[in-house]
Amino acid sequence: MLSPKKALIVAASLLLFWGAGQAWAGQGGPSSGDNDFQRVRTRVAELQEDISTINLLNGLNLSQDQEKQILELAQEARQVRERATINSASLMDAMRHAEIAYATLKEEIEKGAPARGQIPTQAAQINHRLKELQDQSNRQMSMEFNALEGKLRGVLSPEQLKVVEDFSPCLIPPVDLRSPVRAGQAASNQGTVNLLRRLRAIPEDKWQARRQMIAQRIVNNINENHYRMTEAEKTAAEAHLLAVLDQARQMSDMDFELAKEKLAEQVAPQDKIKNMRAEIEARLPHARKPQMSRLGRSLLSDNIIPILEQRLANTNLAGVR
Repeated sequence: MLSPKKALIVAASLLLFWGAGQAWAGQGGPSSGDNDFQRVRTRVAELQEDISTINLLNGLNLSQDQEKQILELAQEARQVRERATINSASLMDAMRHAEIAYATLKEEIEKGAPARGQIPTQAAQINHRLKELQDQSNRQMSMEFNALEGKLRGVLSPEQLKVVEDFSPCLIPPVDLRSPVRAGQAASNQGTVNLLRRLRAIPEDKWQARRQMIAQRIVNNINENHYRMTEAEKTAAEAHLLAVLDQARQMSDMDFELAKEKLAEQVAPQDKIKNMRAEIEARLPHARKPQMSRLGRSLLSDNIIPILEQRLANTNLAGVR
């Protein structure tokens, strides 16, 4: 039996790919080998998601109380998904009407001419209705998820929130995550800070001779490894970078130590591709799924529930011993 989350995904998939699914089913459906492949692929994806989630939790170094609160919020998020699945009866009814309307439209246009009269009108109307129902469900879920994310932000420290924001799904955690964040300890861009220290140590005459080349190298690295820039963007990035580096060099040792993290953030490349994707997702007139921030996707997912339950059980068992 499908879980509520998977059932909701199936319903959305039917909405978007109904015609393709019908054509595929007409060819005989999956073989037993296909079923085995799909089962293994699903299991591998689940394991990847679980491992990545555990890496994030290990990097956050949550207290037991934080784990309990996050677990409760994740369970509430699961209830939101379950309610959406239960209330999807109207969507399924609309899909049944769509099946009939789309099949009739297909039969008509197979005659070799555009459909006329009520057939295309009815198909267009039911298509519009399906989008309305999906949008309505997505808006309601987004509102409830937003409220839960607000509570979640109150559970985590600013440093932990930064770790979640910067985290990328992974099988093997990066070095920064292998040293868990402690409460009150700010997440740092240590590599960039070390670079700034080396640049501050360059004699002024050598700096003036090499500053442009250094800035160009940093920008080229960003262009090649993070996101592709236009020539105008490269020029603007170099100018910004030089201003930050000159500012860092002019500071006293004490001022630099106080400002090093903020300076490093201005030097480190932004994840513009991630920002662009988020903006595109937010601007879609018909969202493919309920809107959820990175924080919610990371810590309010269904898969985090058994992981946190197991962690809390292990903690309690260790306490008894």
